[in-house]
Amino acid sequence: MAFTKDPQLDTTQVDEYTLTFVKELLKKADLAKEDGSVDEKYASSLAEELQKSIGLMVMDELSGEDLEAYTKMIYETKPAPEELSKFLLEHIPDFPSKRDKVMEDFAVRILERTQQLRQSL
Repeated sequence: MAFTKDPQLDTTQVDEYTLTFVKELLKKADLAKEDGSVDEKYASSLAEELQKSIGLMVMDELSGEDLEAYTKMIYETKPAPEELSKFLLEHIPDFPSKRDKVMEDFAVRILERTQQLRQSL
């Protein structure tokens, strides 16, 4: 699944980016309704799961000191999207590729689960 843009990395933007990604994924998995729309609650739930996976990757990639600075930034200073994006790009080598890998792995899992369910019916 190709990514069309690199989102700003604030919570709202990442939510929108991952939600759009998940909606496209559900359509690709042929889980959309007849009108092409997807169940918003299910899509939001999957997007939240995906964001948690990205968050785990971020935590794993940051050093202890950087993780402490990141956590402080998120919870205390509420950085602008550009600041957060800059921090992740500066402290995680090749961050966009690592984020995209998490997203690709997530997509593969969803598509495989869907196929397994169809085969069992």
